[in-house]
Amino acid sequence: DALRFRAPGKMNSVINELAQKYNLSFIDLASVFQSKSSHGIIGYNLMVDHLHPNLEGYDLIGKAFYKVMEEKNFLPESKKYSFSETELDSIMKSNFPYTQLDSVISDLRIRRLLGSYPFVPKNEPNQLALDFIPTSFEDSLAIRVMRKEISWRLAHQEAAQYYYAQKQFVKFIKEMDAVIADKPYGVNAGLYSDALKYLFKLHELNPNDYTYKWLGSIALVNKKYNIAINYLKKSIELNNKDAQTYYNLSGAYFNVGNINDAVKSVERCLSLNGNYPQAKNFYQALLNIKPSK
Repeated sequence: DALRFRAPGKMNSVINELAQKYNLSFIDLASVFQSKSSHGIIGYNLMVDHLHPNLEGYDLIGKAFYKVMEEKNFLPESKKYSFSETELDSIMKSNFPYTQLDSVISDLRIRRLLGSYPFVPKNEPNQLALDFIPTSFEDSLAIRVMRKEISWRLAHQEAAQYYYAQKQFVKFIKEMDAVIADKPYGVNAGLYSDALKYLFKLHELNPNDYTYKWLGSIALVNKKYNIAINYLKKSIELNNKDAQTYYNLSGAYFNVGNINDAVKSVERCLSLNGNYPQAKNFYQALLNIKPSK
């Protein structure tokens, strides 16, 4: 490279040699990417720039790691589930708090990066950014975020209010999902209170797993544990592939002293998402509490 952004190809050889020396699993992601690229040439189909994968690229990485973990029996026997690729995609999509607004913000950030030096000569105008013409409500919100006229969080709240007014209830819930998922343990009480009035209205119009989930989650935050349990269990009846719902249900069970069901719920959470924030620590804490048989 004229500008050395990345490590030379020799590093891959060193990593492979060390993996063989110490009997470690080696995943050749370059080959995985090449197999999904036209003529074996990796480009913007899977990459954002010269170095970082896009969403499709990270999806391939996750599947490649999961496949090897299954083949090598790295997954604990008690938490092994045989998921097809279609089921994995479904689980990922149902747990991925990413909206159209996030997509546009990402596009603008990439335009800012790739349209400036060193990707183009110094002092040239950023043509990629200049070529962007807003055509939607989400586009306009994203531009305000990029100009720092509005925060990412407030932009999602405005989007949620807009979708609710337009009776686009699924999109409304997705925006609230994104905000809450961003800081699941640090969202202030005002946000939950604001969300609650919309959720009750939405629940009256169209009760579904999303509304049950968030009504239960907010009840949990407000220490109304039995109400939380009822809502969250109903959400799971309608959608049993949401790790966050199981995690919140585990917390509700814990707070009413039902340790056995708390353990079962957090186990299911981890089976769906082995890296769910705080779940492993909570699981170990529950096992220390639960009396041995």
